[in-house]
Amino acid sequence: MATESSSRSSVPIAQHNINDDLPSTYNSNRSDASRGSIRKINFEDLTCPCGRLRMHTSTTTDNPGRRFIRCPLWRDGCNFFQWEDDFAQNLLYFHIKHIKPQIPGGMGDVVEAAVEAIHVEDDGQNKKIMRLRTKLEDERKKSHFLLVCLVLSIVVLFGLMLFGKT
Repeated sequence: MATESSSRSSVPIAQHNINDDLPSTYNSNRSDASRGSIRKINFEDLTCPCGRLRMHTSTTTDNPGRRFIRCPLWRDGCNFFQWEDDFAQNLLYFHIKHIKPQIPGGMGDVVEAAVEAIHVEDDGQNKKIMRLRTKLEDERKKSHFLLVCLVLSIVVLFGLMLFGKT
């Protein structure tokens, strides 16, 4: 995985709710839903071999605003790094595996299949995003080339107008 070297914000994982951006309709508790809050995931026990993990926000051009989890000692060689959305997906798989046996009537398999279908769709969307990023980069290169050609044409035209009359 690529590492991120710049971050806009750094928040201890224990203080961060990975579900902050989900709408309240995902909440199973009606009283909480009416207040617009949702059940929080406890991050207090999340550590890497070096210590407590921290949440950061990417400021790179490739992933602007994308949140990630990393060891606070990453400069000292700890390579723990994970995008928040990947982390949330892994957490979902973990919970599905543990609650599947408790779901009656074979519905656990249905839930697991639905989550897998979402994962496949997510992979497809990620591939589409990568293709669009490549296309965008190609278009930026073309635009830059055309701008350079335009500026050079204006300079040549201006030079011909100034020096062509003498």
